[in-house]
This record gives sequence, structure tokens and C-alpha cells, in this order.
Amino acid sequence: MTKERLEYLLYQYADESISTHELAELCEVIPDPEVDDLVLQFRSWKRSIRKAPLPDPPRRQIWNAIEDDLRPQKPLAQRLSHSKDRLMDRLFPAPVIGALAAVIAVIVILIGGPMTEPDALTSWKRGTGDFLREGAVIHAQTRESISSDAVGSIALAEGTSLRLVKSDSTEHRLRLEHGTIDAVVTTPPRVFFVETPSATAVDLGCAYELHTNQNGEGRLTVTAGYVSLERDSLTSIVPAGYTCRMYASGPGTPYAVSARASLVRGVELYDSTASREAVSLILQHAGLNDAITLWHLLWTVPHELQQQVYAALEELVIPPDEVNRASIASKDPAAFQAWGVRIGIIPWF
Repeated sequence: MTKERLEYLLYQYADESISTHELAELCEVIPDPEVDDLVLQFRSWKRSIRKAPLPDPPRRQIWNAIEDDLRPQKPLAQRLSHSKDRLMDRLFPAPVIGALAAVIAVIVILIGGPMTEPDALTSWKRGTGDFLREGAVIHAQTRESISSDAVGSIALAEGTSLRLVKSDSTEHRLRLEHGTIDAVVTTPPRVFFVETPSATAVDLGCAYELHTNQNGEGRLTVTAGYVSLERDSLTSIVPAGYTCRMYASGPGTPYAVSARASLVRGVELYDSTASREAVSLILQHAGLNDAITLWHLLWTVPHELQQQVYAALEELVIPPDEVNRASIASKDPAAFQAWGVRIGIIPWF
């Protein structure tokens, strides 16, 4: 956001004429309570100025001067700029203008530095046909969509807030602040990313639904291809037909959309406690379609429970020759990858 744009929004806010969309845009850059206090002070000063009597010369003389400036002998931009300056000089004495400028300067500093020039347009465009810039934020008042010929399309549910973080030939990165999106992506793996407060959804050639609240709690459900949910060293690979809960601490354990309710209870209990009881519940109700869930457990389960999970997964999918209990116990990436490929997880990790 440019300094001029911020100044405009502040004046709109002070005049109490700001639109819902403009208020949301302003809140994106001034969420801090200390900054909000300054904006309230700005509004208070502006109200006082608006209520004060207009200084000399009288109003009629002001408008005469403006009309004089708008005569066609000057370029339009120059005439408009000059008129605005003359009006501002009369409506707001220099000390007040200085005070308001000081408030804006403090707000800029608290936001994190000087305002920047607008970012370049990207390949992403809204349903209206308007192209988006990097840094643009969409607050979906109703269901709407954005698309890019280079990436695919994203449908935003009503109430969703989505930011375009980066978009170039090597990476397209968005941030889902809260709400729900449906993405259909056609790029090669690891080009399209959607950040959430708790994890990043890394596209591996897919279609999926992603939901999150502001605390990072949500769910990813994949309908085609694969998605990797990542946060630091935690990774959950979610194939088509599977879903995965997200928690404030990061991604949970994937399970089949068709999984038994008892297994789902076990997975959710495991994600919150990693307890022996949860592991036993999962193993008790696991079927052939739950091999991917057990494969993830092998990596995250406490060491003393790993051999039980190994035995259960071995019954569902025989491991390759190079995979054995020792290689899994040592968390050998090659062993996990080899067994994952046999289970049906493409080795994009």
C-alpha cells in the first residue's frame, strides 16, 4: 500500500465515510492496538477541525479561487492539484496539517517502514477480469473466484480472506487468513503454495478444498492428485480421497474420507495426545485403505509403539526388500520413501 493510499483511507475513516471494503483494507495494515489508538486520535482531531468555523477568506472566495484554477488554460492534473492545495490551505491551518502528517508518519513506522510503490500486476485475475497485484487481499463478501492461466483457479467461499503473497514464473504463493477455498491447479509440483496460520499446502498436481480459521485450525481434503501439508519438520502427504486436520501446532495425520468413524476418533485422539490408547484404536480399525494413515504413524509414533504400527502396516502392504524394522526405527528417509511408493504415495518429499 502506498503512503497516498494510506492517507486517503485515514481521511475516509476520520470522516466516517469509509466503505466496508476500504475499512477491511485499512485493518489489514493497522491491526496493532497501538496503531488503532492513533487512528482514533486522528479521527478525533479531524472531527474537531470539521466542526471549527472556516477561516477567512469566506467560503465563496474559496470556491471562486477553485473555479479560477479549473479554467481550461492549465493542464487538468495541474489544475486539480492546485485547487486541492488551495482548499487544504484554507480548511486546515499549517499546524494542524503538520500534526495530521505526524500521526500518519507514526502509523507508517509502527506498520513496519515506509510505504512502498504498488507492486506489479500478476497473472491472477478476479472474476470481474481485474488483474491482481502482489500483496492484494481479497475479502470475499459473496462466493467468488480468481484464476491464472499459468496456475489454475481458486473459488473463495463467502467470508474468506485470501492474500496474494508472491506470483512469478517460479512460484505462486498465497496466504489463506481464514475461510475456505477450492483450488484446481495445473502447475508442476512445488510451484503453487497456500499458507495458513498453521501449515503450508504445497501443490503436487491436484485439486483440493482447504479451510482454516484465524487460529490455524482447519482441514484439507484432496479430490485429485496430492498435497503436502508442511510446517517446519512436520509433513503430511495427503492424496486424493484423503483428508487431514490442521491444528495450531501444525498438520495432523491424514485419513481416508471413507474411513470408519472409530478410526477417525483414534486419529483425532492421536493428533492431540499421541497416546497408546489412540494408537491401539487406530490399529484395531485399520483396513487396506488406511495404509497411508499407518505409514504416517510410523514416522511420528513414540518409539516404544513403532513396532506395533510396523507389524500392522506390514499385514496391509508388504514392504520392499530394502525396508526392515531397523531402517524404519532409524527413520531412514530412503526406507520410508520406498515403502511409501509401494503404498501409493508418489515420492515428492
